Amino acid sequence: MNVITEPEGTASAVLLRGVELVQGIETVSKLRYGKPYETLSQQQKKNFSNGPGKLCNAMGITKEHNGIDYAEEAKDFPWRFYIES
Repeated sequence: MNVITEPEGTASAVLLRGVELVQGIETVSKLRYGKPYETLSQQQKKNFSNGPGKLCNAMGITKEHNGIDYAEEAKDFPWRFYIES
């Protein structure tokens, strides 16, 4: 998840790759896994919000929240590159 910290046209953002929750754990558990926190496995608790995709899922952030199409023509570029040998 990127958070833009300056007005449009000024390059400045913060990339959040994961968080440790201190409140709202029940709400996030239902958003992330669809069940109460106390029913989660140890693995699910460990991977609660460690990574940008998991973080966005846990916080209910979707592409609908994206207000800026910053990628312009690059939005259609492939995500991975390789060289055939």
